[in-house]
Amino acid sequence: MAVTQRITRGLDVHAVLHGIAEAAAELFHGEAGFRLVQGEYLVRVAVTSGAAEAMSTERRRVGDGISGRVAATGEPIVTRDSAADPRLLHERQVSRRSDRTRAQMSVPVRIGSRVLGTLSIYRELGHQFDADAIALAGNLADQAGIAIENSRLFAEAERRRKAAESFAEVGRIISQSLDPGEVAERIVESVRQLFDTPAASLYRLDAATGDLVTLAVSGAPGPGWHVGVRLPAGTGASGVAVRDRRPVISDDMFNDPGSRSRRRSETACPRGPFQAVLAVPIMFRDHAIGALSIGRPQEPDLPG
Repeated sequence: MAVTQRITRGLDVHAVLHGIAEAAAELFHGEAGFRLVQGEYLVRVAVTSGAAEAMSTERRRVGDGISGRVAATGEPIVTRDSAADPRLLHERQVSRRSDRTRAQMSVPVRIGSRVLGTLSIYRELGHQFDADAIALAGNLADQAGIAIENSRLFAEAERRRKAAESFAEVGRIISQSLDPGEVAERIVESVRQLFDTPAASLYRLDAATGDLVTLAVSGAPGPGWHVGVRLPAGTGASGVAVRDRRPVISDDMFNDPGSRSRRRSETACPRGPFQAVLAVPIMFRDHAIGALSIGRPQEPDLPG
């Protein structure tokens, strides 16, 4: 009942997972924590106070350590002494754990056959987690998987609702205003809010030169970006999107080895506070007439 109440308390997945971790710690008279899969990594998202020491590494690769192996294989793992476990002999932080969290049980968090993360339970050195304990932990992990999926579905529904509202607003503006500048400004503002990004820009193609001319910007793209800035033909993510008539995604537009225009971009494009960019061409009768781009700060490199 306590777990059910925590799960139904809200759709904030981090708050829900914290609640389930607390319930697990109570049930097992120990400590507990969750990690979720993000790409090739497991990221710590919710831990009880006593589990913070045992889960001191914020991010770890899938496949490394006990929780990493559980995420990779989808099978639970139990150990009575993590410091002496041969699967963890090369992990220095394990040897520094207190005896209070040396026994560990980790189970996968799933939705169907897909592993979303892990739930780890910690007890004192020598404690033996039996089959019933594994089954109970698995049930808690299943409830966590449901909570994560519910949060994802809610976020997707909210995104679709906001998209519909944004499209309706843009359509209303276009029908009511004959000022291209006002329309362009409202479009980039709607797009920036829809995608929750720091900056968005709209460009038109100068057919005579092939350059892109900035029509409107929203957010904080940097001091070098403003209405009227020209991007030479084929430079930057937006230039490539217009040239190739396809969307362009770059995690680092100034150092992307896949961009043939990178060196030109470095000198021709003013640097903003973001480097990760999504740019799409604006098409009319099979011709690219401009581009729309959004930007985010580059994600920091993750530790191994």
